[in-house]
Amino acid sequence: MSAVSLAGQVTFIHSLLLEAMTIGLSLIAVQYWGKGDILAVERIFAFVTKVTTVISLIFTLSALLLSGMLMRIFTNDLVLIWRGSLYLRVIAAFVLKLPVLAVYFIISLDEIVKIPVMYLNYKKYRWGKDLTVKSE
Repeated sequence: MSAVSLAGQVTFIHSLLLEAMTIGLSLIAVQYWGKGDILAVERIFAFVTKVTTVISLIFTLSALLLSGMLMRIFTNDLVLIWRGSLYLRVIAAFVLKLPVLAVYFIISLDEIVKIPVMYLNYKKYRWGKDLTVKSE
């Protein structure tokens, strides 16, 4: 395997943890949103954002400082370890931004779901102010 694909395993584990947190967040938040408890939803979003930021900070620091050790988990080839650790150091700068982007993507998912309905209304020349209310 190439060094980048082996280093990608580390970022895959990080992404997997973030996805699990945001999926759990959305499931819990929907329940509170259905009950009308918006304050609880805001607290859940804040908590998950903090936890995912800590997880990303751990992955970022380990990719920067311990990239060689992380690569030794997957291979013993010194060339692959060297090149994979270079790749991990480069992408470590971008990893820290992922939790905030993932949480806010889940928040805005409600608006993304409305895009096909908006397109259909546009094609039928019906432009409503509120897409959730059926127009006559």
